[in-house]
Amino acid sequence: MWRGSAVRTVAGMHRLILPLVVVALAVPATATASETIGVDPDTVYGATPQTCDDGCTIVQDVNANLAVRVPDLPGGRGVITSWKVRGSGGSARLRRLDGVAAAGATGWATLTGATQTIAASLAVHSGDRIGIDLSAGATIAGDESLYGDSALLWKPALGATESSQPDEQIAGYVAYQAVVEPVADGGGSQSQSPPPPVDPYAAIRTSGPTVGLPGSGTLSKRAVLVTVTNPYAFAIDGKLTLKKGRKVAGKARVKLAASAGRTLKVKVSRAIARKRTLKLTATAVMKGPVGKARTTKHTLKVSRAKGGIDGKYGGKGVSAGWVMVIDHGVVQNFNGTMTLYCTKQKTQETVTFAMVGSDPKPHVGADGTFAWEATKDYGFQKLKFSGRVSGSNVTGKMMVEDRPLIPGTDPVSGMPRIVPEYCFAGADYTLTRK
Repeated sequence: MWRGSAVRTVAGMHRLILPLVVVALAVPATATASETIGVDPDTVYGATPQTCDDGCTIVQDVNANLAVRVPDLPGGRGVITSWKVRGSGGSARLRRLDGVAAAGATGWATLTGATQTIAASLAVHSGDRIGIDLSAGATIAGDESLYGDSALLWKPALGATESSQPDEQIAGYVAYQAVVEPVADGGGSQSQSPPPPVDPYAAIRTSGPTVGLPGSGTLSKRAVLVTVTNPYAFAIDGKLTLKKGRKVAGKARVKLAASAGRTLKVKVSRAIARKRTLKLTATAVMKGPVGKARTTKHTLKVSRAKGGIDGKYGGKGVSAGWVMVIDHGVVQNFNGTMTLYCTKQKTQETVTFAMVGSDPKPHVGADGTFAWEATKDYGFQKLKFSGRVSGSNVTGKMMVEDRPLIPGTDPVSGMPRIVPEYCFAGADYTLTRK
């Protein structure tokens, strides 16, 4: 696991245990052509993703017992022309450091979940460290290590000109890679100057965050189901209040992950719960990592779902044997069997999946949609699915990942060891109420 002594008090980094492929970094003595710095994300088939709740800077310092630095360049100067990253849940940018001082950065790139190659024009000097800034909630590939790999962590992320000692030195690496081109005249050019730093919180720093509120909600016993969405690449939180006229009908706390939505179950009085339809005002007061709170209001037409959605749903064809149970408008269970492809052994395995994890069970929204992903306490098998209830059918998408342990070889010493495999599969499904 990541290890090191903290210089300042910081929150721990959340991790998922996934398989890895370790790539050693070699820094050439003198670079006369383009060179790469860092680990290519395409060589990491899943490892220990690294994330920071409130944003951070991570800088690979040593890999495979070699210092990770910009190589010697003719005239001592060069330019990063592109960089690669794979991540999700926020934004990232490449960071240049002169020692432990921030000395420039690329623009921010929204992480899409796939490997991205991003054009850049970041001037660098021989010996610079190259790191990566993560916005709040962003996750990129990385791994733990016992073989001389170490990285430096600043939390929160370094400011544009900040110079400070890192909060931690951690054992392991993160997967990002930059392409460095030497500058022919050794002096750089105007076009190769680093772009001005981009503020990841610019959209909310002055006015605060807004959220997406629906035009309709669903009555489920003594509660109103309301789906709230976060349009930003960082987490926000606050409070949702439902009013009937001037009277408060119900309240709920709201915590939204980056670029995510959540269906809230807001308790209401018996008098309101007896109604078949009613009109409420939904007011969300939300705050982001910086700046002030902001209020979003929307009229909410609430009604009971026709025919109801509760029941037991079963599958056929590809989803034969799959069972989903919805009770009180909440997906209580989803299980079945699925054949996965294993990337290391290049074989297939059949697994039984279920909703294992500590994550809240998903509410079915007023439009019939729901989504769930295991993010903690799920063991070796990870489940992620989304769907929509319409009439007596549920349709959606399913992804299952499994990480069984298999015999393997240590990439550094060549000695035998037990290593994690990575198996996965995705499928569309259709279930019908029984």
